[in-house]
Amino acid sequence: MEIIEFNNSYKQDVKNLLVELQEHIVQIDSLGLNIISDDYPEKYFEKTLNETSNNKGKIFLAKNQNEIIGMIACFVYPYNEDDKLDYTCPTKGIVSELVVSSNNRQSDVGNALISHAETYLKNIGCEYVQLELFCENICAKNFYAKHGYQERCVILSKKLN
Repeated sequence: MEIIEFNNSYKQDVKNLLVELQEHIVQIDSLGLNIISDDYPEKYFEKTLNETSNNKGKIFLAKNQNEIIGMIACFVYPYNEDDKLDYTCPTKGIVSELVVSSNNRQSDVGNALISHAETYLKNIGCEYVQLELFCENICAKNFYAKHGYQERCVILSKKLN
């Protein structure tokens, strides 16, 4: 397995991985709020590509022989003036997507991807990394904990009848 940088020849592979992740989230969402719209693959791919290309980011792919088996997207968080009112605003890297195909989740693909993204972000001057985790994704929560990530803020939700 090798970690490579995204180029347009892998566009469909990235879309497929993003859909696979969203399908997983939909399946474990106890409130039933997550969906996959018809235009999800194209629009979410474009969102991810724009986030990375506009904010010193990268999309890295895990490639095993000729197959893309995982991806990670990361970028530098773009602070705004409101952030500076109550926060020191150190250079913060964001991991926006980490997906490993279901057939490869018990391998070291996720470890290699997160390590690669953290190294990239550190090399471009990020002081720390932040990511968002869907709390019902227990496997992901355990994975990130093993890599030293800790809860800092938690969003709680309640469905009103």
